[in-house]
Amino acid sequence: MQDKRSILVKMTKSSLFFGFMVILCLFTAIPFSYAGRSGIMKPSNRMNKSPVKSIKSPDGDIIDCVNIYHQPSFDHPLLKNHTLKMKPNFYPNGEDGSNVGHKPLAQLWHSVGRCPKGTIPIRRANENDLRHREKKNFFATRQNSSFDSQLSGGNNHEYAVISATGKYFGAQGVFNIWNPMTNYNEMTIGQLWLVAVPIAQTIEVGWQVYPQKYGSSDTRLFIYSTSDGYNHVKCYNLECAENGFFQNNFDIVLGGSLAPTSQIDGAQYEMKIVVWKDGMDGEWWLQVNGHTLGYWPSKLFTYLNDGTSGVQWGGEVAPASVSGDPHTTTQMGSGAFPDRGYMEASYIKNLQILDHPTPAKYRNPDVLQSIVTDRNCYDIKVGADDRPDWDTYIFFGGPGYSDQCQWKP
Repeated sequence: MQDKRSILVKMTKSSLFFGFMVILCLFTAIPFSYAGRSGIMKPSNRMNKSPVKSIKSPDGDIIDCVNIYHQPSFDHPLLKNHTLKMKPNFYPNGEDGSNVGHKPLAQLWHSVGRCPKGTIPIRRANENDLRHREKKNFFATRQNSSFDSQLSGGNNHEYAVISATGKYFGAQGVFNIWNPMTNYNEMTIGQLWLVAVPIAQTIEVGWQVYPQKYGSSDTRLFIYSTSDGYNHVKCYNLECAENGFFQNNFDIVLGGSLAPTSQIDGAQYEMKIVVWKDGMDGEWWLQVNGHTLGYWPSKLFTYLNDGTSGVQWGGEVAPASVSGDPHTTTQMGSGAFPDRGYMEASYIKNLQILDHPTPAKYRNPDVLQSIVTDRNCYDIKVGADDRPDWDTYIFFGGPGYSDQCQWKP
């Protein structure tokens, strides 16, 4: 694909401050929720209440249809008396929230049932989830690394990320969905991050493959957030109250499998992720494929409510190996390097940011910064195209271990 507009991409020392924030904020790959001295996540009281209906998904998941007022975030200490909101005051890009013209997100459980109105779908924790929560996270032990060690890969993860530094109130991207090969005890993601500092506060949305946690190698939709610099590492999706996300969509399950996924030289599948702040005092809302899923209340955040410090798009791999070990074979993106292009490499297109928490339209970022751990293993390429459904885009990913990538940096 030819680049038809110029876009400035920098990888200089001046970009390293926000690059540091990428590294700081991307170690959420294998989070565990804090619960006092034990460090073991305690399930929300509301999660113990009986579901209205349960659905057995073909992938083995059990989807519980839970009363919308029994969802976990009502147990968050800051949200005890929260009044649930069913829609934002405004929608991005002048839309009206009707879902007309938007293709619904396909999840495997849809083939065997749906949740009734008045409920939301919550993926039931299985033995793998519970075992995962109780096991000490060796990645998270690096979360308080110094500035220098974070920049040098002190948290052990590997990245291929594009960053837009600035004060923004929303971001979006159309994500190419893949199912890369992932070792059992490792994880790979394609993701959007909205980040505020000095104490890291983030909203994170994307797709991930994480066999040890979910008990399968399926590609899954996930969300994550932190308000305290990962001091108390939290959970994914609706697994505990600490995430603080309120869902009001009865058709999409967070943590659920995405199907079908893209194939090299075959059909390509996408999902559009949009996050925006609904006015200066409003909530942070999430849309996937034009369907509103819910929101993070503004009460969860301080710095982020005044706008981001920047936004990132791209990929991350959390390997089990450490520096000097043979490099992992876990893939990023499609497993192909970005120079393979469309139908082979994974992409995120229509990368845009929102300057104001008002019904303004999204725009293309002016300057993007590239942060890559080791281009011999995973890489990223940015471009621009006149076609409105592409605009600014990236291709990212790689195979991991190869003749050019043999050792963990």
